[in-house]
Amino acid sequence: MKEVIREAINDVLKELGFSDADFTVEHPTELSHGDYATNVAMAVAKLAGQNPRELAEKIVEKLEGQIEYVDKIDVAGPGFINFHLSRDFFVAEVGRVMEQGEQWGHSDSWKDKVVLVEYTDPNPFKEFHIGHLFTNAVGESIARLFMAQGADV
Repeated sequence: MKEVIREAINDVLKELGFSDADFTVEHPTELSHGDYATNVAMAVAKLAGQNPRELAEKIVEKLEGQIEYVDKIDVAGPGFINFHLSRDFFVAEVGRVMEQGEQWGHSDSWKDKVVLVEYTDPNPFKEFHIGHLFTNAVGESIARLFMAQGADV
């Protein structure tokens, strides 16, 4: 969804005559600020010598109704743009997770790479304790994450 929002913003920027803007799209720390937020208006306004809040309002006006699963877009503070996702997005994502089952989240991004994860090395002359169990569980989890991305672990 982050990339969908980024692409839509880039399309609007081109329409407004701006290009190659360096901006972020990320999850805001405050839940009330939506599911994603961007600083695009502030980044572009600085280069264009415009008021960031006014530019943000222009961008929002052009984005309204253009991004599937975005319920609401609003301007906050000096020019941040907040995106609120619809319930339909979350329903669709849960459906996708259920459909893919255990393959959900798997990819080939680490294909043809070898990863060595060493996570259990108890001293044979001392008692095995809870710390060994912890490192074993964490190491096994890390190894499985790499395997899910296609790595040879």
